[in-house]
Amino acid sequence: MMKRRVLLLLQRITFLFIALQCVSSEGSQVGGLSAGMKLPPFMLPSPDSEETREYLGLGAMGPFTLSDIDSKLVLIEFMSVTCVACNLNAPVTNRLYNVILKDPLLAKSVKMIGVAFGNSDREILAFKNKHKTRFPVFPDEECAIAVAVGLMQTPVMVLTTTRGDILTSHEGSIRDFDGFLRELRDICKKR
Repeated sequence: MMKRRVLLLLQRITFLFIALQCVSSEGSQVGGLSAGMKLPPFMLPSPDSEETREYLGLGAMGPFTLSDIDSKLVLIEFMSVTCVACNLNAPVTNRLYNVILKDPLLAKSVKMIGVAFGNSDREILAFKNKHKTRFPVFPDEECAIAVAVGLMQTPVMVLTTTRGDILTSHEGSIRDFDGFLRELRDICKKR
């Protein structure tokens, strides 16, 4: 009887954790992160490959901050590999990354990364293989970055300068791809 109660409690806690991690709402701005605000500084772990280091324009392998990225702007997808909305949004973010690489304006101005809340390198690799994700995704296994930026819901897209100045943010799945892309291009044209 006691064992059953403990299992039921663990099941509820797990459900609550997943529910808090995952939000599938639409929107163009995130309550806690919006244009004009500044991201707090945070450290990202060393890139997993030389290809990632080169894409981001980092001088050397090792932990780094946004200001180390050789780009005017950084598009960050705050996500979790266990989030249903993040999994459903993966084809959209993959498409976005591919468009950024091929668009002359965006390619010279924007680097795209992911930060996976509560996930390990192994979980991220499985997610990337499953969805054929090519943009770099960094683990935030202990949710230190999530806490620092004040986010526990995913997915959230934030376009920021390398100094952390937020230019726009989007909560939930990207439902209007063309509109989001137009907004990115408009911001890049002004910078």
